[in-house]
Amino acid sequence: MVVPQRSPLVALKQLTTLDFLSGGRIVTAVAAGWMEGEFQTLGAPIARRGRLLDECLDLAAAVFDQMPGRVRYGGELLSVDGWFAPDLVRPGGPEVWVAGVSRATIGRAAKTGTWHPVALAPEGLHKLREGFEGRTILRISAYFADEPKTGADERGRHAIEGPPEWIAERLHEYVAAGCDGFVLNLDHERDGLVDRVHRFGTEVLPLLRASSQSTSSR
Repeated sequence: MVVPQRSPLVALKQLTTLDFLSGGRIVTAVAAGWMEGEFQTLGAPIARRGRLLDECLDLAAAVFDQMPGRVRYGGELLSVDGWFAPDLVRPGGPEVWVAGVSRATIGRAAKTGTWHPVALAPEGLHKLREGFEGRTILRISAYFADEPKTGADERGRHAIEGPPEWIAERLHEYVAAGCDGFVLNLDHERDGLVDRVHRFGTEVLPLLRASSQSTSSR
């Protein structure tokens, strides 16, 4: 969700409603956005998108803490004095991940506890998250191939490509760099996704678990 392109209160109401309807299972990644054309089309203020996202996160925390019922928040850019319902399913509100690959993103992620970088190499992830004490959930593409390759996703970003053993080794490098979990793209736009998911579960995941257990027991 590119928050600065939306009405903060409407987006927050939608999020809490989806939390209720899903029984507390919704996870939302939020970002400041970057595509100028999108902001122009929507009439959204791109110049202050970072400040808006910062304050939206503060607004969300205040609303989650006070609802259901009357909620109040007053900031530099946003304010509310009204009613929010229904009650939250989970204490503290829906899970919010802050997406991005900048130091400003790390500062925002400290507010929610979860950083969601996209397509970083292990060394870049490790360097950027220095000092961050929350969870790091990486989104990255992984492609099966007979030989290891320098992988790239559909947008030319860093990806993992090779046989199951190679993929497991690369993912373990991310774990060693401080990654707590993954959102994997297994080439979802191509036919055969179910087969690739099954292959990952049977050929890659056991290797990743074994290498992680071996490291933790040393």
